[in-house]
Amino acid sequence: MSSSAPAAKPQAASAFPDGTTDYKPLRAGSTFDASKVHIADTPMTWSNWHKHINWLNTTLIIIIPMIGFISAYWVPLRLYTAIFAVVYYFNTGLGITAGYHRLWAHSSYKASTPLKVYLAFVGAGAVEGSIRWWSREHRAHHRYTDTEKDPYSVRKGLLYSHLGWMVFKQNPKRTGRTDITDLNEDPVVIWQHKNYLKSVLFTALIFPTIFCGLLWGDYLGGFVYGGILRIWFVQQATFCVNSLAHWLGDQPFDDRNSPLPLQRD
Repeated sequence: MSSSAPAAKPQAASAFPDGTTDYKPLRAGSTFDASKVHIADTPMTWSNWHKHINWLNTTLIIIIPMIGFISAYWVPLRLYTAIFAVVYYFNTGLGITAGYHRLWAHSSYKASTPLKVYLAFVGAGAVEGSIRWWSREHRAHHRYTDTEKDPYSVRKGLLYSHLGWMVFKQNPKRTGRTDITDLNEDPVVIWQHKNYLKSVLFTALIFPTIFCGLLWGDYLGGFVYGGILRIWFVQQATFCVNSLAHWLGDQPFDDRNSPLPLQRD
């Protein structure tokens, strides 16, 4: 009688030698089949160009701002609405700089839960992705600067590093791995990531509309100026760090990497 060896149990994917693991989506329905050829790895043609476009990002950073600029022709800008738009611009910008960037991407300081909630709230109002996604991409950018694994490498072109990497679909297997264990253990980060679209709709559009409407009756102005156009300005300010800051300036000491400090007199 022949004896058969017990079937080997499948082993769980272990961490890579550097301590990082593959990025795993948390939202329901977010699937990625590594065995299939990703659309980003196929040539763009007239018949498949629409498949290369990330339509969600394109809508948020191009189409909606265009609607805002066109609407501004008919919607007058009132003084109080302009003041609110500027104040909210700096608050949402702070959500990116002090929150997404320094607190979560670089772990530069510790923050209390109320501060985290505030930064997550205003950060969502900038409409630049969730904390988890933004920080993961930024860590990969620093770890693999100017290489193929850099998600927004300026070596691929100024417009690519400014907008292209978000407008066109990217193969997640090509982005460098980073350790985001700390982000996965932060309940504020996880909640915002799973409820990102709802957070964006409220913080970026509904909140400024209601605020300006209830306080001085300018619902439409709050939507156009406090919402759409403010989003565009804060987005472009951030995107310029990814593009122009790697394109303009001087490198008197080291030209191996693209970040360029502006020369001061």
